[in-house]
Amino acid sequence: MFKQRAPRSQIAATQSPENAFARTSDQSRRQERTKTPATKKTLRRLERLLKAAHDNEGSTTPWESEFLADVKTRIERYGRAFGNPELGNLNAPVSVRQALKLRQVHRSIKKHQEAR
Repeated sequence: MFKQRAPRSQIAATQSPENAFARTSDQSRRQERTKTPATKKTLRRLERLLKAAHDNEGSTTPWESEFLADVKTRIERYGRAFGNPELGNLNAPVSVRQALKLRQVHRSIKKHQEAR
């Protein structure tokens, strides 16, 4: 009824050493990591923040702009922007403090837009 798989040692022996347990592609792994709704929502929010920061020059500091870009890159690459379980829920795409900073950056951009 069920097909038995060969032990890992036999599978590894039949494949080349450099890709014995390799996945299909780096892109498919990234897509798997970014499938959760929370991750998609955070990426969309980061895209909007980056676009607003770019459109309203001077609304963010260079550090904040770099922070936004770095968080976006890490979420796309790893599925979340932090690795320490003490900093937040491992199922969440950003830590508690990163979420707080994202809200602060959003407020500063919004305040700058309203002042214009």
